Amino acid sequence: MKKTIIMTTSTGEKIICRRKKAYKLNKKNIAIFAASLVMTTSGIAYALSNKKEEKPIKTPEKHELVAESEIETDIVDSIIDIESDSKTDIDNIEKNEEQDKEEDNKEELEFKELSTLEEKFGIEYEDLKELIDEYAYYTNFTYEEALNLVYNKREDITDNYSNNLKNGIISAIVEQAEEDGKVSYHCTERWQIATKYSTYPNSYYDIDEMNAKMEQCDEIEQKLLKICDDIGIEGEEKYLALSIFRIETGYGASEMCVYDNNYGGIVYDGVNAVFSNPEYGMYKTLDVMKRFFYEAHNKGYYDIQSITADMSPSYCAFDIDGWINDVYSMYLNVSSEYNYGDKKLVR
Repeated sequence: MKKTIIMTTSTGEKIICRRKKAYKLNKKNIAIFAASLVMTTSGIAYALSNKKEEKPIKTPEKHELVAESEIETDIVDSIIDIESDSKTDIDNIEKNEEQDKEEDNKEELEFKELSTLEEKFGIEYEDLKELIDEYAYYTNFTYEEALNLVYNKREDITDNYSNNLKNGIISAIVEQAEEDGKVSYHCTERWQIATKYSTYPNSYYDIDEMNAKMEQCDEIEQKLLKICDDIGIEGEEKYLALSIFRIETGYGASEMCVYDNNYGGIVYDGVNAVFSNPEYGMYKTLDVMKRFFYEAHNKGYYDIQSITADMSPSYCAFDIDGWINDVYSMYLNVSSEYNYGDKKLVR
């Protein structure tokens, strides 16, 4: 039921207003409203002009008389303000609609690409999403860039990494990031290097520093173990990888480890590698170790002592026997910690 409202102007004119259903704000309705307002105000102005000669109504209060031209100016200004505000509202609505449409398009593209990769690789949708997002972060890609990259390289990944498709996905992302200059293993300027951890130089006689260093070591090792799972380092070779990490980096607190993100004494082209960020350095370190493990397997070496002996000339040519003994002793400690202590393997 419509509600009628009767309003009286300062000149005694009665205006009948009826409350109607509210209309959605759009350009058409705004135009109609503005035109109606102009017509109404013109009528008021006309009525005022016809009553100019009538005597003003006397009231006990003192009122300031306003010229008709000022009334008309105020009304026009009000209309302009309304139109301006309405245009701003429309622009905001259109902008939000464009953003929503763009977001919907991104979601549709993501769903299409991930669904195709899920069917192609046999890896679950959410696992794929998590893996790509993680290594995109490590290599300074956006998630969308990395997903699109993997989608476009899906045939190459399937052909070259059929035995470990996760490793193929990671390799595709890392190799492209290196080619594009997003990450580097030969950083020459400090501003190119992101650091995260500390050296704890007083840890051997300061118990608080030692505790802090070991907590940091535990945090790093969980990341190393996760990357081992991703690239296919399995079983006891995980413990060997952690052992080499501890020996080469002083439990992850050496200056080379902390400031150069080098987690295993890695050398490229005859010089110590300097990696762009910690996780990229961890991945590259483990990727090198995996290659050594693979080479040892090809020679028929599968037990830890034989693999360690095969690697030792590349890691410590000036003291091969000392390095073998140190690494194997550490391997026994790591194995004990993770098998019989509170520490757990990621998988």
